Amino acid sequence: MIDQTLSRPWPVVKDKATEPETPVEQPVSQPLVAAPQNLVAQYRALVASGHSGMAANQFMRDLEKAAHQQDAFNALVHASSEVSRVAGALDLQNLMRFILDQALQLIQAERGLLILTNDEGSFDVAAVKHLNDDDDTEALSRTLIDQVLQSGEAIITTNAQNDPRFAQQQSVLALSIRSVLAVPLSTPSGIIGALYLDTRIMTRIFDETDLPIITAFAGITASALELARAIDSRKELYLESVRALVNAVEAKDSYTAGHSSRVGLYSQAIARVMGQPESVIEQALIAGFLHDVGKIGVSDTHVTKPGPLTPEEWADFKQHPVIGERILEHSRALKPILPAVRWHHEKLDGSGYPDGLKGDAIPFLARIVCVADSFDAMTSDRSYRESLGKRYALSELRKFAGRQYDASVVRALEQGFITGIVPYLGKN
Repeated sequence: MIDQTLSRPWPVVKDKATEPETPVEQPVSQPLVAAPQNLVAQYRALVASGHSGMAANQFMRDLEKAAHQQDAFNALVHASSEVSRVAGALDLQNLMRFILDQALQLIQAERGLLILTNDEGSFDVAAVKHLNDDDDTEALSRTLIDQVLQSGEAIITTNAQNDPRFAQQQSVLALSIRSVLAVPLSTPSGIIGALYLDTRIMTRIFDETDLPIITAFAGITASALELARAIDSRKELYLESVRALVNAVEAKDSYTAGHSSRVGLYSQAIARVMGQPESVIEQALIAGFLHDVGKIGVSDTHVTKPGPLTPEEWADFKQHPVIGERILEHSRALKPILPAVRWHHEKLDGSGYPDGLKGDAIPFLARIVCVADSFDAMTSDRSYRESLGKRYALSELRKFAGRQYDASVVRALEQGFITGIVPYLGKN
């Protein structure tokens, strides 16, 4: 008779030479993983040689190992698909943190560091994640990482305390790190970094079964990271071009130097307080930066005049939003902010310019920049007056909220100052 240790939620394998013809009732619960055919063959060979008890025990151990490998593979597929799903939606920093979250869960690590190579031929710790979110320790063996980056091969140690590669790493010893796994982030264009994971003495120890899982995960995520870095570089180039335009505008008038940058930062913070998605928050920043770019096409004497403008000068000056839109309209990347550039001087009651829009006809982004622009204008020194101060500026915005300014935007600015999300950049 077959050893009864097999009567658990795994498939029962019958041997015709020893089993009665009466069918064996199957357990109600289903097996976690189907028994691989090679395990069944090994079991039958042992039973045939008269070692049924040994066969059953070995069969269960092998089957549990197969189940563990299947679970690990399923986790790898899930983690990799999650990274692929969010790769295009997250910026580089958030993507790196997401990758570390998935890696920690994948092999039950305690701490993860994402390493990226730099232009100096070395590497930087680009992101850190610990199961304890308050722990951002970056201690690791640089010698080990150098070896991984240069060789392109993964390294695993089950006892970092006694491993000579960690002999000079006092921080590793002090943190009681026990098990370490480091794998390269390889792409067709080369190695771009490494994924470093570790556990401490009283937690689990990595073993050889973890290596292929995390290596496969690293290979999949490396491509996502390379794409994100390329996008990030293009974005930085884009922002540098924006800053160059801003500098060109502000060079016309020393009194307005820094105005566009402050309006951009105020607009960005207001959008964040209002719970807007990251894409809109970034658009608010760029719209604030470039809201006055049209002043490039306005006479310098109008922009810097210390006294009131004549009706003719004022009519000319009020064209700067239209000129700004024309300057930027050929850039596909800047199309989302064009409404804010053209209409940031519009007022809810229709008293604004250049088109006299009213109420909801004024785009949301333009209403944000309008409040940010007005607030900074009142809290900055100008050629014709000194700063009116934060308190006065806020009182004026409240006074005209709902008539000229969007009341929800004004409230967001005030709430941002209270919570610290919006920094005060003006003069008192």
